[in-house]
Amino acid sequence: MILLMTVVFTAVVAQSGVRSTMRDVKDAIDANAGAGFTARSVSTLDGTQAERLATLPQISRYSLEAETLAKPKGATPVMGATKIQLDPRFGGDVGVTGSTDSELHPAFQGKLYRIIKGHHVGSGKNETLIHQRFAQQNALDVGSTLTLTQGKATVTVTVVGIFDGRTENASGLPSGASENHVLTDLASAQQLGAPLTVGRYMTERADQLPAALQAAEQAAPDLALEDNSAQFGPVLQAISGVDRLLTMLLVALCVAGGCVLILVSTFWIRGRIRELGVLLAIGKSKANIMAQFALESGIFALTAAIIATVVGQLLSSHFARIVLSTTGDETIAGLNPAYEVWNIAVSLGLGLLVIFAGVSLGITPIIRQRPRRILSQSS
Repeated sequence: MILLMTVVFTAVVAQSGVRSTMRDVKDAIDANAGAGFTARSVSTLDGTQAERLATLPQISRYSLEAETLAKPKGATPVMGATKIQLDPRFGGDVGVTGSTDSELHPAFQGKLYRIIKGHHVGSGKNETLIHQRFAQQNALDVGSTLTLTQGKATVTVTVVGIFDGRTENASGLPSGASENHVLTDLASAQQLGAPLTVGRYMTERADQLPAALQAAEQAAPDLALEDNSAQFGPVLQAISGVDRLLTMLLVALCVAGGCVLILVSTFWIRGRIRELGVLLAIGKSKANIMAQFALESGIFALTAAIIATVVGQLLSSHFARIVLSTTGDETIAGLNPAYEVWNIAVSLGLGLLVIFAGVSLGITPIIRQRPRRILSQSS
């Protein structure tokens, strides 16, 4: 009896721990997925509209970007970065992206670029981020200055950060290579005549994205909006699917455990039919006998609950670590399996209900018989 009760308690405690861990994973994805959307226009993006979207209550961070080509003065692009080799007179351009927050650029969000020295650009003036190979080729470092020209426009920026990594070069030209990608503050790029091309808007949590998109469509109906839910949506759906599966397994476990307990309790009480008859013969009431069996079942259940709490937490910790380690994300993999006292108490309460329901249904058919019939069975 104790073994069966322990199995029931262990199962409900273990699933409670796994469910808590999955909820923590979902919360971590919600908070760290980088959920957001981009806003573009058919031509140049209107700055007033872009700033209006940034004031939406769901938006936690945003970045406006402008793109152009420029020639670095006193520096040369990395010409071996692409397969296409151009005459230096025509291939001396670098790609310039002006941003109010370079950390929100897709290459950094997708971890294709990473800062290896210095910091991002955005809030400062006349600042730039350059690629490590570009910096090495032109003897540049954090604190160096770089002059960019576009036509008659000239701007001098200070290198505040160096990044590494590569993205796909859709154009195939040297100016489109990651090694020749220069990120500046927005004002510096606009001094070179760069038009405002895109606005990037991030929400604090992934579940805020639908409301943010709806509000953005109302605030700027003529802009083309594109969200990034495809990057994390399948993961959240998979977690919801696992949660539903755990719920179905819990229901099946409770039903199966209850049925087995009914059967075992029936054999348990039938094995003590003589004792039951003696108690009735000396004048014990059925209520007293039921109280005695309830006390014994309670002692069994308490013993089983103590064992199951320890074993269930160990099992849930093991399964949770397997789930966390297979995500491939450092933030999620660094989570600790959740142990919530309230959830464990609720799980033990549920297990207790299943046990007492099973034991009661197993004992009731016999205890409801008339004393004479019980005594005749015992003899």
